[in-house]
Amino acid sequence: MQLIPQLINLPAFSLTGLSFLYVILPLFCFVHSLSPARAKAAVLLGLSLLFCVMAMPGALFFLILSTLFDYVMIRLMRYSDNNGSIQAKRLALAASVIKSAVLVIYLRGLEVPALPALGASVIAVSGTGAVFGFYRREYSCEVNFLTFCLYSLFFPRLYAGPLCAYDDFAQSLKTPKTGAAAMISGFGIYITGALKAGVLGPQLAGVYFRLYAFAPDDQTVLSHWLTLLLFALCLYYLLSGLCDMARGIGLMFGLELHGDFYYPYQSRNITDFFGRFSVTVTGALRRILDHDKIIARGAKYAIPLLLAEGVLLGLWLGTGIQFALWGLYLAVFAVMERYLYPKLLEGAPVFIGRVLTFCVVLSGFAVMSSENLEKAALSVKGMFAFLGGDAAIINDRLLYLLQSNWLALAAGIFFAVSVAGIAGRWLVKTLPRIGIAVHIAVSLAFLALYTTLSL
Repeated sequence: MQLIPQLINLPAFSLTGLSFLYVILPLFCFVHSLSPARAKAAVLLGLSLLFCVMAMPGALFFLILSTLFDYVMIRLMRYSDNNGSIQAKRLALAASVIKSAVLVIYLRGLEVPALPALGASVIAVSGTGAVFGFYRREYSCEVNFLTFCLYSLFFPRLYAGPLCAYDDFAQSLKTPKTGAAAMISGFGIYITGALKAGVLGPQLAGVYFRLYAFAPDDQTVLSHWLTLLLFALCLYYLLSGLCDMARGIGLMFGLELHGDFYYPYQSRNITDFFGRFSVTVTGALRRILDHDKIIARGAKYAIPLLLAEGVLLGLWLGTGIQFALWGLYLAVFAVMERYLYPKLLEGAPVFIGRVLTFCVVLSGFAVMSSENLEKAALSVKGMFAFLGGDAAIINDRLLYLLQSNWLALAAGIFFAVSVAGIAGRWLVKTLPRIGIAVHIAVSLAFLALYTTLSL
């Protein structure tokens, strides 16, 4: 249960605060827009450092130290390339990996985290991922000190990502998106993310905590399902909201960052879920672990790889054993899909695949959200207690909770599927001018709603 409170209880001065929305963000955009083209990267780095000083001063030393360490390791590998010393390259790579592991363990072990929920993971995986990329000579560009520092320290990414490859970031910085269209689109993405992470996620979390606190005698089959459903929705809105805010702010500064969460709860299978739940994290792990090459070598090598990727994805979210077990649990299903029953899945209707996948995903969240494995097992048992024939489906306490919070629950379910997103993209594609006007109107409505609900 630790992850949800961490994501909700962000510092008062953060991406979700009204002071940031109405003061800091406009001021940063104004300063950035007035800076000369050649100085924009330096100005943006300065603004990112200023934000870190204001929002997370306790972490600034570790952020800078990690960035400088990875940059030095990359320069060392470049020097080793020129001198033909493969051993020095390997030592530099190992040093970066060890540094990142120590950084994550230390920062997450603090009683008052120096970084918001996933900040340590963002820094660690971004830096070490870049070191891996240069180690394998995957990047066509040369490492630039200013660009690398901005890549590591760009302030909106320090909450939950999204992650990106160094060469993609460098290319985006070299050819930035400019103009009113980018600014309008970026603000729309940002304010949508703010509603997710600052309003809808916390509202659903309040209902989730009340359900989780039900005494055993008050639990029913439906309460077990709803508890895990609310946990899943909270996690989705908080994580995707923070990533959307980072993407929107990036676009407002001309940087195009990759999208991260793409409606994961309508996945057709667990492999599809891994590709939707945290797109950039999965992509970064696969680049680091050389996914495609190892998969091509056959099941003997692919199965351990897939299990390791699942565990690492879980550890991305938290360092507790329940996070590793969550990732391992889902990875086992991904392995079975690939090697035990692939033809069965191909012939199954899409709807059936989505329903079965959703049940597996919710059962997995029982492991992540519970205090221990015993409680997780009881939760899963309670979900399917109706098979015994004598379990209560609903009771008065649960009915009252649903009646009191039906609007938040309905909104959470509706916006977690792709209906609204598909409709919006269709409108922009078929009727561009009307689509842009609707986008602006919706963004302004979201701004007013977010402001009202945040006061």
